[in-house]
Amino acid sequence: VPRKLLFVGGYLIQEEEIEGGTIMESEPPDINHITTYHTVYLNWGEEDGVEVGDDFTVFRIGKGVTHPVTGEDLGVILRVLGHLKIEEVLARSSTAEIVESYEPIFPGDRFMPTEEFEIPTEVSPLPTSDMLEATLVAFRDPGDISKPFDIVYIDLGEESGVIVGDVFEIYRGDRTMDDPETGEPRAISDLIVGELQVLRPKDATSSAFLTATNGYLDIQIGETLRLVKRIPG
Repeated sequence: VPRKLLFVGGYLIQEEEIEGGTIMESEPPDINHITTYHTVYLNWGEEDGVEVGDDFTVFRIGKGVTHPVTGEDLGVILRVLGHLKIEEVLARSSTAEIVESYEPIFPGDRFMPTEEFEIPTEVSPLPTSDMLEATLVAFRDPGDISKPFDIVYIDLGEESGVIVGDVFEIYRGDRTMDDPETGEPRAISDLIVGELQVLRPKDATSSAFLTATNGYLDIQIGETLRLVKRIPG
């Protein structure tokens, strides 16, 4: 899983759990949007524990997500916009440089300490017989069609043993077809409409990206998933 894509995927979080500071302005000011190598001023400083060289993740709070089957509140999409590095620190403010930008950044966008995590790079997912089923609960960017590399969110995470790199297939089961001779409905095999790979698992949800749609562009919220490959160990 590419490191950049893992960050770009963001994750679901309850809004009251979000902590962080705010970008006050850029240098030069009043530009259309802030991007890589621009200087920004932050409302956190020494009193907030900021030190020169610290790395922060820039984010924006996205839409709220409700489980399409249970109606449970799953939180909001935390949309990762990029990263910044602290260059100068005062008591209650600091100066930083944007070192990565995945989307346009604006004054008022938020930042928080970057979370470090292990990304498997030397292994590939292997077929598994573990019986794990999940539901696709949200798209990061809703649209009329689904396409490979769309970011999605599912309702399983670390509590279920899901880790970075695990692979789920999207299937449609309980299908029948009328027998042309008798007119009776007969069960037919599941339809595999796509596949996704986990990017960033949290406690009970994970971000993922569509690796394949198998020609089906109508993948929707509420689709059923099953685990088909796991990262060894």
